[in-house]
Amino acid sequence: MRFRHLARRQDSADFQQDLACLSSLIEQGRFYFPNIVQNSYGASKPAAYRGYRNLALDFLVEFYNIVTHAAQDESDRNSLTTLQRYFTSIVFQVVRPKDRLEKIKQLTDQYFVKDHTVNDIIGNPDLFPVYRDDA
Repeated sequence: MRFRHLARRQDSADFQQDLACLSSLIEQGRFYFPNIVQNSYGASKPAAYRGYRNLALDFLVEFYNIVTHAAQDESDRNSLTTLQRYFTSIVFQVVRPKDRLEKIKQLTDQYFVKDHTVNDIIGNPDLFPVYRDDA
């Protein structure tokens, strides 16, 4: 998000720090999304790098490759948004947060917080008194 929303020069310390952080997160991602080993591809590489990179990490690596370009144009910025959304969607499919909503509904008989929207609660704070100052 910082790459997408902050206009910074690539040689700035903040940009370089975020780039290093993204690279580190991609490496950490190998523990959660390991390479897919097929056809002895990459057999000569260290264990974590054998095979084909997991699709979830491919989106992050492509994101990394775009932000390391010398200049980013509008097309690149649009690509960053698309890549971020695909990454989130792939992880969403793996983590399956909707399953937890179903479990919470089984345990509490509520799917969402009292089935109200943000605007409902802001417009009528009595619907959700836990956020009132006097509650």
